[in-house]
Amino acid sequence: MDNIIPWVIGGILMVTAPFIGSKITINNSGLEAQTELASTDKKEATEYTIKTGDTFTGILGSFQVPYEDAQTIINSSKEVFDFTKIQAGKVLRFIFAKEALASIEYPLSSDEILVVQKNKDSFITITKPIVYDIQIVSKKGVITDSLFLTASDLDIPIASAKTCVAILSRCEYRDWE
Repeated sequence: MDNIIPWVIGGILMVTAPFIGSKITINNSGLEAQTELASTDKKEATEYTIKTGDTFTGILGSFQVPYEDAQTIINSSKEVFDFTKIQAGKVLRFIFAKEALASIEYPLSSDEILVVQKNKDSFITITKPIVYDIQIVSKKGVITDSLFLTASDLDIPIASAKTCVAILSRCEYRDWE
């Protein structure tokens, strides 16, 4: 849930998730980001939140990726992204196939992701737009006494109502009368 970015536009709750293939659902337990992987090979995805002082080669080493592979990735991606400039707080997503590094994803912005893919003995680095699967669900109601009672009357999960309260509590309200 830390990687989900919620905001309200025109009274509509909008959320983003940072990785290709991410799907956002709002259910009784709140916002969740789910990632679906193609299942042609057995693939395992692991995410790592970058901490202050981390280095790209150090992070890869902690996942048993050989130093030579880390250097190959850095060299092959120079023209697209400088991995010495990774930012604390962002999330690196590693995908392993047959216990070997298959790809890395790193969010450059809310619109674009960097993808490094294994290609035989080298790596290819590209950027891809993040495509969001957006489903808009509308409910209309009038809040008379309680947002939670109104949400319940409209069959809105309580966790979704709590998320709306959390977002709205960060908004600045002004009396325009």
